[in-house]
Amino acid sequence: MSFLRRMFSSDYRAAVAAEAAGNVDLAAERYGLAGELADAVRMHLARAARAPNRHAEIGALRDA
Repeated sequence: MSFLRRMFSSDYRAAVAAEAAGNVDLAAERYGLAGELADAVRMHLARAARAPNRHAEIGALRDA
């Protein structure tokens, strides 16, 4: 995605804001909507790393 397209994409800006706020679920969703699939996967992996138990970790990895 080009620099200008990123800056004008409301989904991308919302994803960056959600990531900065620590809301990885919303960030993953918004990155996906913005077409940044690698960043969406990165957010799902971050969610898996924060999972409180094994079942939540597996669920996050499946989402990725």
